[in-house]
Amino acid sequence: YHLLENTTAQRTGSIHVGPLTYTITQLAPGPPPVVLSAVANAANYNTDAVSPGEIVALFGDNMGPASIVTLQVSNGTVTNLLAGTQVLFDGVAAPMVYTLKGQVSAVVPYGVAGKASTQVQVQYQDSVSNTLSVPVRAATPAIFSLDSTGVGPGAILNQDTSINSTGNPAARLSVIALYCTGGGVTTPASADGAVIGVPPPVLSQSPVVTVTIGGVNASVKYAGTSPGTVAGLTQINVEVPAGLTPALAWPVIVKIGDFASTGSVTVAVK
Repeated sequence: YHLLENTTAQRTGSIHVGPLTYTITQLAPGPPPVVLSAVANAANYNTDAVSPGEIVALFGDNMGPASIVTLQVSNGTVTNLLAGTQVLFDGVAAPMVYTLKGQVSAVVPYGVAGKASTQVQVQYQDSVSNTLSVPVRAATPAIFSLDSTGVGPGAILNQDTSINSTGNPAARLSVIALYCTGGGVTTPASADGAVIGVPPPVLSQSPVVTVTIGGVNASVKYAGTSPGTVAGLTQINVEVPAGLTPALAWPVIVKIGDFASTGSVTVAVK
């Protein structure tokens, strides 16, 4: 006796053979497997490594609900459980930025600092994904772009806090704010999921943070966390070089120690 695969709830039926009755129960299908396929920097989508406090985007399937759910704050801390989703680094639940069936975002726990690699899993409801082993670096700097593609005009504020754009370029010698991730550990140490207050912790590697705009060194005025945001978002304030030729799309590169961003993000200068 054959039945089609059960795709709904548990069901029960009977087979009568002469005076005998056989009761058959067909169990409900189990949840679909949670699949983790990639762990990427949330700003430029590089998958080569992660760093302490980096905001990452994870790609796969069945990792969260059908509609996106964004971060929640409880007692001043971003929660590590969001709509049934958790992201685990060596078994430690990470602060959650958003969750969706095919893509989730979290902040790498600062506890990965000093490790050669970290083991990453996604848990959704009662199912746990496969494990990906990801190298760990001290920093993985990347500047966010305005359209979240990792390419083109950056998430950059002019000195008057307006958004930098081709129609609103920054003046030379003004100070602009770059919004990045992958800055690494901070001084004083930031707690996982903390909402940053004042004064904000600075990057522990801030003495070795350099920025170029159009290949010209820009003076770094501040490199650290950003007040009012989750620990892991890095803000770097730099002075636009006086000798820079006006242009609407100068590439911006952030370098922290031995590690640099890609240069695919741009700033407009007048």
